[in-house]
Amino acid sequence: MKTVLAILIGFALSASAQIKSASTNFLVIASVANTDNLQRLIEERDWLARFSKFYAPEFWINYKGTLYFLPKTDEQTKCFEALFSAVEKYKVLTNKSDRYALVETKIVETGLSQFWQNEVLVPRSNPQKQKIMLPMYLDKPLCTMGRFKLFQSFENGDALIKDDDESIYYVYDLGRAVDDKYYLNAEMFREGIKTYTTAAGSSKTVDAFVSVSINKDQRKVLEIISERFSAKVAELSKIIDPLIATKIAAEAKAKSLKANQAAADKGDAFGLMRMGERYRTGDGVEKDLEKARSFLQKAADAGSETAKSELADLLAKGK
Repeated sequence: MKTVLAILIGFALSASAQIKSASTNFLVIASVANTDNLQRLIEERDWLARFSKFYAPEFWINYKGTLYFLPKTDEQTKCFEALFSAVEKYKVLTNKSDRYALVETKIVETGLSQFWQNEVLVPRSNPQKQKIMLPMYLDKPLCTMGRFKLFQSFENGDALIKDDDESIYYVYDLGRAVDDKYYLNAEMFREGIKTYTTAAGSSKTVDAFVSVSINKDQRKVLEIISERFSAKVAELSKIIDPLIATKIAAEAKAKSLKANQAAADKGDAFGLMRMGERYRTGDGVEKDLEKARSFLQKAADAGSETAKSELADLLAKGK
């Protein structure tokens, strides 16, 4: 948990708010127009895709009515830690404030009230209100009770619950309805012990916990944000994917041209023939029929039957 705390603090201080797939492999595109623009879009997509996961309700807790970001499992922690290695690969979106602003903008676009925006977004200018950092509690293990039964509730929202073994626990801020029977996956921090008065008037001391499970309103807000981020990722993919496909095709053509030219330079019949064909049609080179005839003639002299046929056809057309 100390490692997670250190990561979370570093994440908060970097002013990061709290991306096609989180495992996106970055394409470092060089020597083409708008390279930086395309690379930035790729990095923005990755960043937002990761945050679409981080804003999923399972990454958050509710401590005394306030939302806090907290990875709860090894898998979630690895997912969070992967963000930092991903950022190191960024070529354009390297400014922390820019990354933060991107998250902030998408949250604003959800139309959520200022109250909820403040709940889920770390204020850049106020380190005292870093919502994703809970130093008082991060060193405590998160306790999860898979199944429990409400034993007694109190007007202040606290309650007594029983597990499957009928052991009784005092839970602060549980806020459950008395007529409910069974609940699943209670998330709590241990709070020591609590002495309470039983219905018979006697005193009893039990282990005490504070509930950190998020409520329905908080879950809905987080789902809205996560869905907004996912929608933006899909929107970016519609722009990026065709551009990448075009770039890959262009690189493949350039590679093929280079290979053909290298082979032709060595007197290879196929390479000479392909260069002749390229100059004949303007495939990857400026169309030049004189060069086309020259390459095809050399290919024919080198034994290419196809080049002989194409050269004859070219000459027959008076080209």
